[in-house]
Amino acid sequence: MEALSRANADHALGYGDDQWTEEAVAKIKETFTPDCVPLFVFNGTGSNVVALQVMTRPYHSIFCAETAHIYVDECGSPVKMTGCQIRPIATADGKADSRINATLSAWLWRPAPFATQSALPFPMYRTRNDLYSRKS
Repeated sequence: MEALSRANADHALGYGDDQWTEEAVAKIKETFTPDCVPLFVFNGTGSNVVALQVMTRPYHSIFCAETAHIYVDECGSPVKMTGCQIRPIATADGKADSRINATLSAWLWRPAPFATQSALPFPMYRTRNDLYSRKS
């Protein structure tokens, strides 16, 4: 309670421009690595979405078990905020393991839509409608 009283004693700028946020950032950088960038959120959905945004781009797909929290409980927030599609995969126990390789291969090695193909780096761009394979 004393800490809360001290924190509420004077005016402080919000949105990360306060001494408590600066102290928290310093402690996180000291604990992990000096070049990390902490991103503070107020709930679990926010943290899940921020983590997915850091790891993906809007043209990516997110693969997860069909029972994954981000697929069944987040009410579309990951799709809306990342621009990615979530691709659920049936699993026996909700865990990704070697049994899903066939499903992933079907998604990863099928011909991509034109919009995705046009965004590929030049050496990967195909002018014919041939299929990609692991060897090509």
